[in-house]
Amino acid sequence: MSPRKRFKELRRTHAAVESGINALENHGLGPCIGLWLEGFERYVALSIVARNIQLLGRKLQEKELEALQARRSPRRLAA
Repeated sequence: MSPRKRFKELRRTHAAVESGINALENHGLGPCIGLWLEGFERYVALSIVARNIQLLGRKLQEKELEALQARRSPRRLAA
């Protein structure tokens, strides 16, 4: 792989990582109050778990809404 292509690939990966960090910051990851590396690792892990729970909750709400809309909409038969 050429250096230019590799750089572009790494730049896209970096953007994805920055997006993930931003999502964590918006859902509770702030300044780390734990001391040393062990506290930091625990803090980041808990933030990731919290974000995943939030995403799962959103997916469940979307499924529920789709099911509710399917029940409410009249079914039409093909002509």
